[in-house]
Amino acid sequence: MGLAGKRAALVACVVAAGLACKRARKDDRPTPTVSTIHRPPPPALPPAPRGKQVTLLYTSNDDGDYEQCGCPVHPLGGIARRATVIDRARAEADVTLVLDAGDLFIPRAVNLAGEVRPDAGEIERRARLLAGAYGRLGTTALLPGERDLALGLPLLRRLAKGARVPLLASNLYGRDGKRLFDADKIVDAAGLKIGVFGVTAPPTPDDAAAFKAAGIEARDPAAAARDEVASLRARGARIVVALVHVGERDDSRKLLAAVPGIDWAVLGHSGMNLEMPEKVGGGARMLEAMAKGKNVGRLDLHVVDDKLTFVDRGERVQIETILADHQGQLNEYD
Repeated sequence: MGLAGKRAALVACVVAAGLACKRARKDDRPTPTVSTIHRPPPPALPPAPRGKQVTLLYTSNDDGDYEQCGCPVHPLGGIARRATVIDRARAEADVTLVLDAGDLFIPRAVNLAGEVRPDAGEIERRARLLAGAYGRLGTTALLPGERDLALGLPLLRRLAKGARVPLLASNLYGRDGKRLFDADKIVDAAGLKIGVFGVTAPPTPDDAAAFKAAGIEARDPAAAARDEVASLRARGARIVVALVHVGERDDSRKLLAAVPGIDWAVLGHSGMNLEMPEKVGGGARMLEAMAKGKNVGRLDLHVVDDKLTFVDRGERVQIETILADHQGQLNEYD
């Protein structure tokens, strides 16, 4: 007899014994008998389809830090750790994009008198080290923030060229009216075109003089972003990723709300740690991974059947868990 047959027989015996007892001694009330049957758990639901995995690894606001934070309990950060994380992700994905939304090179040092910067020699030493490391990481694109531009355009360009780190900025222009850096790039992700561009905010009053002296003009970032979305889509980009360095969270939200067509936005300057993407209206989703290199953000996109309607797999897992729990309750009930 199979296991199911044995269980059926056990239940039938309990019922028959109760009936016989009632016939023999109608006035006696037998003690109820409880029989617990341990049923196997419901079968696991099939995993969500993997599809084509495109992984975005993103950082910003490094502020010239290349060592781990020295935190006593949980050490965070460090360029060596970042390289390990990126190498592992690259081995797991079909395509990997490594993106940075700016403020990479200039360190922050604080004393009782307020914020002061290290001397120029130390700044350049750190900048060379970080540029070389970013070249080793295979950086897809770096958007210069105001603290990167403070290095000076000649040094910034030399470092990026020597390390083969692509600099993107769609709204930064020089005295000659030409863009200072490439406006965008399209990455062929195993047959799927992904467009990447970046915009930087106009200078604050504190930085305005330095921008003018360096001959840097930051044009309207929202207008530049709209032009880039249209251009990238026209050239076949099916996913558009924006590097956004325009200020605090509300500044970024305002810009993204004004520019439809952006799918994902890697933020700089604000220094937030968004553990989950934050959606802006019905459009872009914001990403940011803290400051000083303490975290590396990772976003895995699974393109299934060539469909590009984004669904959060974490939500699917939650629903699957609830469904499995309810199915288990139904099995026990039966």
